Amino acid sequence: MTYLVVGSKSPRDFPFFMLALVSNLVRHFGGLARDHRERAVYARERMVNLRLLPYVSSKLFVLALIVSFQCVLLFGSLKFLHYAA
Repeated sequence: MTYLVVGSKSPRDFPFFMLALVSNLVRHFGGLARDHRERAVYARERMVNLRLLPYVSSKLFVLALIVSFQCVLLFGSLKFLHYAA
């Protein structure tokens, strides 16, 4: 499939990286949609004086770590398969 994006002799690092990034971002930004269900959790956190920015930042930080880890795993497996084939 990467032959459609780049030639057969060209390095395929960028398409592999974009595949890993987009597939994980789509999945994890879908996870952000579930944050609207956490209104009760935020209300409880708000009682102990937690502001909105730190609350959202903590959610985004955790999701960014998960996405980064999964991108590394997917990119690594694609590179392994590229060199093994």
